[in-house]
Amino acid sequence: MRRLSVLSALLLIACVGSAQIKFGAGPQLGMSFSSAPKPLDKVYGFGFGFGAHGDVMFNKYFTARLSFDYHMFSADEAELASFVKSNFTDQNGQPLENVAVSGGGAGMIGIMASGIGKLPLGGSVTPYATVGLGYGSVSTSDLKITVGGGGGTVPIDSQSGFSLLFGAGTEFAVSKTVTIYGEIKYVLIFTGEETNPQNGQKTGGTSSHLPIMFGMTYWF
Repeated sequence: MRRLSVLSALLLIACVGSAQIKFGAGPQLGMSFSSAPKPLDKVYGFGFGFGAHGDVMFNKYFTARLSFDYHMFSADEAELASFVKSNFTDQNGQPLENVAVSGGGAGMIGIMASGIGKLPLGGSVTPYATVGLGYGSVSTSDLKITVGGGGGTVPIDSQSGFSLLFGAGTEFAVSKTVTIYGEIKYVLIFTGEETNPQNGQKTGGTSSHLPIMFGMTYWF
């Protein structure tokens, strides 16, 4: 009986040790490819992003992550001018001519809670898949529009809503306390639709982008 009790205690200690929770945090940065809703899909393309994350590793197969990311996208001013000409008219209802546009850069904020399922290979390299949900916001800087000799500034409201992400990546254990990783994700933000009062055309509904991020995690 005494041997059985000792064996049970050793097994309990081993199980607790194998299920020990670890906490980590670190930064990430990278690039992203925007998939703006029509008809703005030609205006925004390639951008840059950065952020930070906090991790809770429950075991070698699963980690929970809370992350914050900010991505910036510059606007193609020629395509943006074409968009303005196609969707707006002058006070007489005539098509706009000699249109020049500046500004209009977009920013996307994401605050996401995600789960990371890992596939340990027995070495330093571990592939994984991730899925998450949270809050997303899309903001655009004010447009400066010049038509002929006159013009003005058009403020643009930000949009926000529920967000989803799906992705995959690979992490590399540099040491017992430091891992680095690279991943690709698809992020979808449900922002709601807006209607142009001049032509009734709807824009928005969803915004999405494809970030490719590289990060580092320090384990405490």
